[in-house]
Amino acid sequence: MRRPEEALHRAAVSYLRANLSKPWLCWHTPNGGGRSKAEAGILKAMGTLAGMPDLFVLGPQKAPPEHWRSVTQAMVKEGRTLEQIKEALGVDLDQSRPAPSLVAIEFKAPPRRLASGRLSSAKPRLNPAQRALQADLGACGVPYLVIDDLEELIRALKALGVPLRGRTP
Repeated sequence: MRRPEEALHRAAVSYLRANLSKPWLCWHTPNGGGRSKAEAGILKAMGTLAGMPDLFVLGPQKAPPEHWRSVTQAMVKEGRTLEQIKEALGVDLDQSRPAPSLVAIEFKAPPRRLASGRLSSAKPRLNPAQRALQADLGACGVPYLVIDDLEELIRALKALGVPLRGRTP
């Protein structure tokens, strides 16, 4: 497939639909694509927001507040700073808050292979509208994951307490 971001998105949806425990679900809000100015205006008036993440995962809040401590402790053991942890989770780490029931996911194309044969270490970039929505969702306690690899997505969701059945692909 010539569109690696789309391939990753499709693979993630396929994996999540097969492995999310009920009543958890995932969905895509189709904001992109070609539209006429009239249709774009109608959709904007109906509530479409620029920068909306590619995918949402939703489920009941069941994990105790201790869950945040275990997630952050694991990241500290990995050597991450508090700022890196806050950025990775996209939320304020208030220990009294239960684990999220909503997770926002933005897909970015996997790293490109350089002429040397190594993978690029450049980080995927969010546009200004995506950064603004990431900040707004984070202020609401919603983690905003920026993902370029399916296994990375699975690890992050499990760390956030999302119940996934099955094995990592």
